[in-house]
Amino acid sequence: MEASCAIALILVVISNILQAIATSKFLSRRNSGNFSMQSWKQLDPDYIKEHFQASVSDTGIHSITTITKAIALFFIFVPIIQVSWILSNGGKKRLSTHVAICVLAIAGGICELVVNLMMIGTNSMTAWLASSFNLDDWDSEGDGQGWRVLELMTMMMRGMMTWVNALEWISIFLIMTIIFFSIRNEKRHNPNSQVLFGSKWAILGLVIGILGLFEFIADLLRLRSWFLFMKVSFAIYIINMLILLPIWLVVLGRQLTSIKDRFEDWGNDEATPLNEMN
Repeated sequence: MEASCAIALILVVISNILQAIATSKFLSRRNSGNFSMQSWKQLDPDYIKEHFQASVSDTGIHSITTITKAIALFFIFVPIIQVSWILSNGGKKRLSTHVAICVLAIAGGICELVVNLMMIGTNSMTAWLASSFNLDDWDSEGDGQGWRVLELMTMMMRGMMTWVNALEWISIFLIMTIIFFSIRNEKRHNPNSQVLFGSKWAILGLVIGILGLFEFIADLLRLRSWFLFMKVSFAIYIINMLILLPIWLVVLGRQLTSIKDRFEDWGNDEATPLNEMN
């Protein structure tokens, strides 16, 4: 398997394992009977305090999961840029289309990395405030105003980062769509030319992109019904990240290894035609 695909695959698997651990901790805490939507919406200071104090111990695993996920997605874009370079025949065919893939990949990777670093900073600071500062007695003894302020600030920061984080799926959708149509058009208009990547692999990528678009929509609809669309988003995440994306990376890794060995002269338009690889 090609090195960049192998690294991306390993990071995706590790991030999925960490995500499963973090999610199980969250669900076990929520199903313990202490969760109350009414108390949360009423900004009950005792409930908020209990919630923050219970989640402080999970800050480490959440931070590791977040940064691993960001790095994994960043590395996924590395082989995508290689695919774009190959499809453009070393920058000589449909340059604007394949430059768009590179721009989307770089922008999506940087955006994901920055957003997740912000998330780590927010979670770490929130845990520090909850464990080390006086949030109980502000206007009067035991009024709990500090806990209300902390909860509102945390919700605002996470809401902002949810919107920005959702843009990564728009990038993936556009990238997968462009790659799919690029491969299809190459095969249709130049049947005897270089058809480098398999049609089935391109279709799988398009499915991943469409599911990513649905996850983007689900992320935005969380404001209408937070827990309903959080479940929808999580279900799509499981299908994409645990099943489809690893398969896509494995197939791509096998194709890139063969293609790069045979595609030594990037700028040679007369290079030996490459057969389609499924």
